Amino acid sequence: MGTISLRLPEELDKQLDRITKEANRPKSYFIRKSLETFLFEIALYQKSLDRLNDSSDEIISSEKMQKEIS
Repeated sequence: MGTISLRLPEELDKQLDRITKEANRPKSYFIRKSLETFLFEIALYQKSLDRLNDSSDEIISSEKMQKEIS
């Protein structure tokens, strides 16, 4: 597993502190989950753009597209 260090703006750090205390989870848990969600959304967005620009692609449901990304 990789390690990363980052600096957060004070307000973002305070928000993260509140959430971690309420959920009794470490900051790294929420940062990891947020990054996973962000990367999935970026992949879905890119796949959507690729399909939009390829007129030969068939139209599929969003559920099917999400399965293709996962």
